[in-house]
Amino acid sequence: MNELDFLGQLKVISKWGDMLPMMPRGTEIDLRTKGIIGCQMKVYKALKSQWDAGQPGRVIILKARRLGMSTFVGGLQFTKTHCQPNRKAYVCAHTAESSNTLFSMVKMFLDNLPKDQRRPMKRTNRAELLWKHNSSYRVQTAGNEQLARGANINYLHCSEVAFWERGAQALDGLMQCVPDEVDTTVTIESTANGVGGEYYDMWQYWTKYHNKHPDRVDGFIPIFFSWLDNPYEYSRTIPHDYDWDEEDAEVREDEAMLEAMGATPEQLYWRRRCIAEKCRGDVNVFRQEYPATAEQAFLSTGRPVFRRSIIQEHMRTARAGERIRFGYDPIKKDTITLQACEDFVDHYWEVWVHPVEGRDYMMGVDVAEGVEADPDRPQDDPDYSVALIMDRRTLETVARLRVRIDADIVGREIIKAAKYYNNAWIVPEANAVGQTVIGVLKDDGYPMVYQREKAQDSTIEGTKHLLGWKTTVANRDYMIDEYIAAVRSDKGNGFNGKFICYSENLALEEEMFVYTNRGRREARRGKHDDELFAAMLLWQGHRRLPREEALQMWPVWNPFDSPLYAGGYDREGEALIEHGLEPEEELVA
Repeated sequence: MNELDFLGQLKVISKWGDMLPMMPRGTEIDLRTKGIIGCQMKVYKALKSQWDAGQPGRVIILKARRLGMSTFVGGLQFTKTHCQPNRKAYVCAHTAESSNTLFSMVKMFLDNLPKDQRRPMKRTNRAELLWKHNSSYRVQTAGNEQLARGANINYLHCSEVAFWERGAQALDGLMQCVPDEVDTTVTIESTANGVGGEYYDMWQYWTKYHNKHPDRVDGFIPIFFSWLDNPYEYSRTIPHDYDWDEEDAEVREDEAMLEAMGATPEQLYWRRRCIAEKCRGDVNVFRQEYPATAEQAFLSTGRPVFRRSIIQEHMRTARAGERIRFGYDPIKKDTITLQACEDFVDHYWEVWVHPVEGRDYMMGVDVAEGVEADPDRPQDDPDYSVALIMDRRTLETVARLRVRIDADIVGREIIKAAKYYNNAWIVPEANAVGQTVIGVLKDDGYPMVYQREKAQDSTIEGTKHLLGWKTTVANRDYMIDEYIAAVRSDKGNGFNGKFICYSENLALEEEMFVYTNRGRREARRGKHDDELFAAMLLWQGHRRLPREEALQMWPVWNPFDSPLYAGGYDREGEALIEHGLEPEEELVA
C-alpha cells in the first residue's frame, strides 16, 4: 500500500464533528474539505519532488489558520514510522497545549486504524508512541532546554516556529539531529509573527533562493497558503439587504486586490464578518491570522514602531553609494584625500553625495558596545559602530560608516569625514565606549562637537559643558518620537521636507524596530538598531545645534527662534522668502 492510500485510512474529526478520512481519493472527497486537501497535496507533491530528485525532504510553510497543515504533517510522519522499522518522528510545538493537541491527533490515527493495518506496540504514553519494530513518534514543547539533544531524527515537524521563544537556538540543535538522507523530512510551518526572528529570516532566505533558481528542488521549498485556498470554510451567505458601502474605508481597503485574486462576494462578506466578530474590528489582526499574501502576513504582525509607509519610502529611496576611505594629504596636513575601495577592506565609508561648498552637515555616531544581537547565541552578530552624515539643507543622508573596529579608530575616521564635510557637527553617543571616541575628538581639538544640554524638562538654560549625547531612560523615548516625526509623511505634503534615507540597512533596521511585550521599543531579538540610533543622534543635533549658513546670513541669530530650527527644505524655503530671497538661492553670504 502506498503512502497516499495509507493516509486515506487515517481518521480525523472535522469541525462539524464528523469522523472523516484524512486523505480521501476521488469521489470520496467531501466538498467541505476539498480546499484543505488541495493544500495538503501541494505539500506532499513538493516533498515527493525532492525525494524523486534524490534530495532530503525540506519544506517551510507560511499559512493562514485552519488549513490542516499540522494534521497532514502528523499523518505523513505517523505513516512513515508506523509502516517502516527503525524510524524516528519528532514533533516540536510552541506551547504544551499545542503539543498535547498534536499528540492526541496522532493517537487518534493509531486508535482508529483498521485492525489488519495495526502494528504491535511496545508502549504508548502522553508524549510518545513506540512500536515493537523500533520506530517511534515523539512530541515535545519548544521551551525545553535540552530539546532533542543527541537524538537521531528521520522526520521532524516544527510547528508555529514564529512563536518559539528561542527559535534560533532550538532550530540550531534540532537540525543537527536530522541526517541529510533522502528518506528524511523537515517541515517547518507557522502563521506569521511579524518581521524578524528565525522563522522570518528562513522564509526570506529560501524564498529568494527559489525565486533565483525556480527549477531547483534542493533546500527548503517555501509554500504559502492564503485564506482564499480554503473557499468552503471561509465564505458566508450574504443577506439579501446587505449594503456593501456600510463598512469603513479601512475594511474595504484590500477588497479590490482580493477580487483580482479570485475572491467571491461570499468570501468577501465572510472576511468582513470575521474582522468584526473575531478580530475586534482590527483589519491588521485579520491580515495576521488570515493573510492573502506572504508580505501581508509578515507586515501586519509584530507591532512595528514605524509605519509601513515610512519603510516603503526609505526602501524606495535607498541606493548603493561609493566605497571611500578618507586620508590626509602628506604635504597639506589638513587636506582630506579620497581613495576608492573596490575590494574588501576592514572599513570604508559609503558615500552617496559629496559635500557642497557652503553647506552645513550633521553627523550622528553610535559606538559599538560589543553586545550580541541575540544573547542566547553568543556566536551571533555583535553590534556595530555607525556614523551617519546628513546635509542639513536637503535632509538627505550623504555618507555612512558601519564597522566593527576599535573605538579609537572610529574616532579618527569620523574626524576625517567631518573635516571633509565642511567641518560637520558631530553628535557622539556618550556611552562607556563612546568616551574613547570623545577622547579622540578632544585630543584632536576638533571644535564642532555637541555639548549636552540640561534635561528636557528643565527650565534652566545652557549646557553642562559635557561632550556627547547621553541616552537615558528619561530621553530615549523622546529621541525615538522626534525621529518618527522627522520621517513620517505629513497630510497633504507627503514626504516632502522629510529626512531622506539612502541607506538600505537603515530602512531594514526601521523595519525590525518593534514594541516588546513590556512596551519598550527596540530591535527584534537577533537584529540591530545601531544605524537607527545614529540617525536619531544626528537628528537631535540637527534640532539643537546652530546653522552656519544662517549665521553667515543673519549674524545676530538665535537658533531656537529661527524658522530654520529643525531644518527641512520647505521650512528653509519659507524662511528665505520671509527675507526677500528665492528658495533656490544659496544660503551663504
